[in-house]
Amino acid sequence: MRMLLLGVLFAAVALLASGCTFHSSDPDIARIERAAARAPKGPTPAIYMSPAEMYPDNPQAQALVKAAIKGDVKGIDRLVDAGADPNAVGAYGITVPGWVIYNPNKDGFRRLLERGADPNRIWRYRDHSQRSLMHLAAERSPEVGVDYLRMCMEIGKGDPNLEPPDKIYRVITEAVQPDREAAFALLYKAGAQIDYRMEEPGYDGYSLIQSAASSGNFKLTLFMLEHGVYYLHTGTRGIKNLQETINIKFKVALVARYPSQPQYMWFWRCVDWLEKRGMVFDYKPREGHEPAVRPAVLDTTPPDVLNVPAAKAVEPPKNINMFMHQVNLTFPLPFWADTPETSENVKARQTQKPGIITLDYLPKDQTENDWKTLYTASTTYTPGTTLDETLRLVQKTLGSGSDATITSEESTTDHHILRFALQDASHTEGVLYIGRFLDTLVTVRAMWRNVDAATTSAYRAKALAGMRQIVMKKGLTVLPMN
Repeated sequence: MRMLLLGVLFAAVALLASGCTFHSSDPDIARIERAAARAPKGPTPAIYMSPAEMYPDNPQAQALVKAAIKGDVKGIDRLVDAGADPNAVGAYGITVPGWVIYNPNKDGFRRLLERGADPNRIWRYRDHSQRSLMHLAAERSPEVGVDYLRMCMEIGKGDPNLEPPDKIYRVITEAVQPDREAAFALLYKAGAQIDYRMEEPGYDGYSLIQSAASSGNFKLTLFMLEHGVYYLHTGTRGIKNLQETINIKFKVALVARYPSQPQYMWFWRCVDWLEKRGMVFDYKPREGHEPAVRPAVLDTTPPDVLNVPAAKAVEPPKNINMFMHQVNLTFPLPFWADTPETSENVKARQTQKPGIITLDYLPKDQTENDWKTLYTASTTYTPGTTLDETLRLVQKTLGSGSDATITSEESTTDHHILRFALQDASHTEGVLYIGRFLDTLVTVRAMWRNVDAATTSAYRAKALAGMRQIVMKKGLTVLPMN
């Protein structure tokens, strides 16, 4: 367990992401340093890629996406006229307008479609499932809205029933998540079929309604049930049908237990609808989980998923709230994006390994290999390790560089806040929150480098103020795997 904690701390706390190298004389830390250096590095996710990384051998495509994300319509025309291909393929098989969805600009995106970008072109990357610009526009609709998907169909003649050759995911499959109902409504009104199942061997029988239930969107599941979708398809492997999907929710899911869950009433209305038609469910929870709680009275509000109201302009939230292991963690927005004018300048990534959940945040114009500001929140399930032990290890790790300074800003029984500075060429500074709730270690880290003195002072003040607002409350029940 101690070695696991050392590894987690060095990955999440010891500034490996900063590009700084500490040469420790401590044997335990030195072993971790060597292991980290040898560890294979995975490919950079598309959302974090620069134009040069996305299209490394195509300077025309790089110039085209740069023009598009600025809304430079004349620049796009000039480049396309000179031979730039709006369907140029980059990393992960993504074409030029796909990168623009990750870095949105409506004027630039529209012009790419007008100049021949094809939303129906299938993207192929190694052995991954085949997708398209239509798929990505639906998937990213919670972040960028549905106008990009609408433009794909209206300008680019995108097919709402587009099905790649591997026959696994149609476009509408990307729109069944609870936060993508506006995309679902747009596709449905454009003629997308909702009563279908995947035909690929191994997926045979896995239907769209099962996808909706698996994603936890029971409002949409009820909509499809009431609109005559066939719900008895059965596949050949994995979770084979809708009944098994709902039985799993009974065993472990919050939606079957807590009325505060947004989909709670919709879940029970689906159960009631199916039980009245002869389907039988196993309500017994998995060991260690609370029993399901059926509402005394079921709501009768129609599941209207086709008239999703337009998003209202509201003041951005000041905090982020996440259930991470045993902690219901509330932490502030990234320190560079805490105003209405800057709140959209954030891209995020969540990664999960056994016992570790990590959320990384960057400005949209920066990458994990070339950043000026970085923000990370992480939890690690580490039974048997104390907060004081964690603090000592962090201080030793951070202090192993001869030119590093560490200042304790706050110390309580359940958390510590440290400020650190590295006298390196990049002048890296940061603030680190270390907390413990039950058996879960919490770290929140704000870092900046290569910024002027005034910006450094502002970032330091914001980061310290934000760390003092962090709240840890009871989260989920964690059952160790034997």
